Amino acid sequence: MLELGDIIKVSIKDAIPRGRVKKARFITALVVRTRKGVRRPDGSVIRFDGNSAVILNNNLQPLGTRIFGL
Repeated sequence: MLELGDIIKVSIKDAIPRGRVKKARFITALVVRTRKGVRRPDGSVIRFDGNSAVILNNNLQPLGTRIFGL
Protein backbone atom coordinates (compact mmCIF):
# COMPACT_ATOMS: atom_id res chain seq x y z
CA MET A 1 0.00 0.00 0.00
CA LEU A 2 1.30 3.45 -0.89
CA GLU A 3 1.97 5.97 1.83
CA LEU A 4 2.95 9.62 1.89
CA GLY A 5 6.56 10.16 0.89
CA ASP A 6 6.89 7.00 -1.22
CA ILE A 7 8.83 7.37 -4.47
CA ILE A 8 7.14 5.47 -7.29
CA LYS A 9 7.45 4.90 -11.05
CA VAL A 10 4.48 6.23 -13.05
CA SER A 11 3.33 6.22 -16.67
CA ILE A 12 2.07 9.47 -18.20
CA LYS A 13 -1.42 8.90 -19.63
CA ASP A 14 -2.17 12.47 -20.74
CA ALA A 15 0.02 15.53 -21.29
CA ILE A 16 -0.33 19.02 -22.67
CA PRO A 17 1.26 19.76 -26.06
CA ARG A 18 4.79 21.21 -25.95
CA GLY A 19 5.04 20.39 -22.24
CA ARG A 20 8.10 19.15 -20.39
CA VAL A 21 6.50 15.75 -19.78
CA LYS A 22 5.57 13.59 -22.77
CA LYS A 23 2.75 11.06 -23.05
CA ALA A 24 3.56 7.34 -22.58
CA ARG A 25 6.83 7.99 -20.69
CA PHE A 26 7.80 6.25 -17.45
CA ILE A 27 9.04 8.71 -14.83
CA THR A 28 9.62 8.97 -11.09
CA ALA A 29 7.06 10.62 -8.79
CA LEU A 30 6.62 11.34 -5.08
CA VAL A 31 3.29 10.57 -3.38
CA VAL A 32 2.00 13.73 -1.63
CA ARG A 33 -1.69 12.92 -0.98
CA THR A 34 -3.63 9.68 -0.53
CA ARG A 35 -7.27 8.78 0.02
CA LYS A 36 -6.19 6.41 2.78
CA GLY A 37 -6.04 8.25 6.09
CA VAL A 38 -2.77 9.22 7.74
CA ARG A 39 -2.86 8.99 11.53
CA ARG A 40 -1.03 11.68 13.47
CA PRO A 41 0.62 11.09 16.87
CA ASP A 42 -2.26 12.93 18.62
CA GLY A 43 -4.76 10.42 17.19
CA SER A 44 -6.31 12.61 14.48
CA VAL A 45 -6.61 11.31 10.91
CA ILE A 46 -6.03 13.32 7.74
CA ARG A 47 -7.74 12.14 4.54
CA PHE A 48 -7.83 13.64 1.04
CA ASP A 49 -10.46 13.32 -1.68
CA GLY A 50 -7.98 11.77 -4.13
CA ASN A 51 -4.46 10.54 -4.66
CA SER A 52 -1.76 12.88 -5.92
CA ALA A 53 1.93 12.74 -6.79
CA VAL A 54 4.64 15.23 -7.76
CA ILE A 55 6.79 14.43 -10.80
CA LEU A 56 10.53 14.30 -10.05
CA ASN A 57 13.59 14.74 -12.29
CA ASN A 58 16.67 12.49 -12.30
CA ASN A 59 18.08 14.28 -9.21
CA LEU A 60 14.79 13.63 -7.32
CA GLN A 61 13.92 17.34 -7.41
CA PRO A 62 10.35 18.44 -8.33
CA LEU A 63 9.97 19.06 -12.05
CA GLY A 64 7.25 21.69 -11.62
CA THR A 65 7.36 24.94 -9.70
CA ARG A 66 3.80 24.93 -8.32
CA ILE A 67 1.45 22.27 -6.96
CA PHE A 68 -2.27 22.80 -7.63
CA GLY A 69 -5.31 21.36 -5.88
CA LEU A 70 -6.33 20.57 -2.37
